Amino acid sequence: MSGVFGEDSLAENNVSVARPLRTINGELVIETQDNGDDYNITVFEMAGGQFWDHNDPDKWNNKIFFNWGKLMGDMHRLTKDYKRSNKYNILDIFTRNYEGWGSYFDCLKENPEVFKIIQDLLDEFMTFPRDRDSYGLIHNDMHPWNFHIDGDKITLFDFNDNIYGWFVMDIGIAFYHGLDWSRKDDAGHDYTNAIIENFLKGYLSANHLNDFWLSKIPMFMKYRQICLNLGNITEDPKEWQYKIENDILYDGVELKSISEIIENVKP
Repeated sequence: MSGVFGEDSLAENNVSVARPLRTINGELVIETQDNGDDYNITVFEMAGGQFWDHNDPDKWNNKIFFNWGKLMGDMHRLTKDYKRSNKYNILDIFTRNYEGWGSYFDCLKENPEVFKIIQDLLDEFMTFPRDRDSYGLIHNDMHPWNFHIDGDKITLFDFNDNIYGWFVMDIGIAFYHGLDWSRKDDAGHDYTNAIIENFLKGYLSANHLNDFWLSKIPMFMKYRQICLNLGNITEDPKEWQYKIENDILYDGVELKSISEIIENVKP
């Protein structure tokens, strides 16, 4: 819900997001109660267009990948000057004392190899800088089911998971889902390189990230891979563990190969 204020700010700066609508009194959110329960109500404009389709060249192509990245880059550039709302808190889970967040992974203790990997990732995250050029308000879930496509235009929605985090974390999450769900069309055409290359070109046209940060994108893809399976491993547990331990994101796609594609895109 706190994302409403971020979406309004983005819309005011001509970023293509579903704009929250104001009441006749100018409010973005209405607080109400029903049977002793508290509710926050908000309404958004309808996002034009349709969901992506990896078999439709009009809805899944290099221009769309570029605009997807540019939209995220525009958001990250603008969030550098975004003022936090004092009324509604937005999560900043990567605090210096992350014991509470680390406990989120306690369910992995039965799998000590994977548990150590995630703890090592978190420890490394804690060493990363958090300046205005690398850390801020991010969408945290900018995958292909959270935007509509209308021609070349992308309209983003669903800011319910927004948090304060590293910009490359947002990119890693987008890549993980984008490649997981749409790496190949039904004819076998592989979009892996095209998605990464054009997304990053679009992103870097709107917001600068140096080589250090770009090199960390695969790490956040692995982080997302682990998070999605917490307590609910959807594939064979042994196969899942093998992939985590050997830096395999999906069948036939390793973190190393993602790093090589990113390296070729660096300006």
